[in-house]
Amino acid sequence: MAKLKAHGKEIARWELPSSRIALFEDGHLLRNRGDGWKLYRKLKPGVDVVEAAAHRNALMERKLEACPGWARLIKLLNGAASLRNRGLLLACIDMMPSDPDGVWSECNDSLGLNLTVDDCVELCEALADSELELKAWAELRRQEKMV
Repeated sequence: MAKLKAHGKEIARWELPSSRIALFEDGHLLRNRGDGWKLYRKLKPGVDVVEAAAHRNALMERKLEACPGWARLIKLLNGAASLRNRGLLLACIDMMPSDPDGVWSECNDSLGLNLTVDDCVELCEALADSELELKAWAELRRQEKMV
């Protein structure tokens, strides 16, 4: 497990549906999926950490603006489960996107989450919305790279 303080000052942190990613002044990117911080990636030598953080922040802002369903999904997952259980909750919703009752049963029985059926309906809808938005976002990013 990585020690956060061993990498210097934290420059930026991003919240994703099932993890958190933090960029540090030494150029290391650490990821936490609920089981502690682990080395995720390193910036290439010579890349300015502050510029990389600014670029990623701008990209995340654009993505959150272009994909409100994805932003809503992140917010709902944050409220519904701990970081450790978010990936499992997301996998459960992904397996049964049109069956909120099944998601509710699995989450309450297996994961021990105290979700209501309405919570599960909202999560399933948010995932469906975000999948469509993320496909459009990926196509937009592909077109930008071609120009």
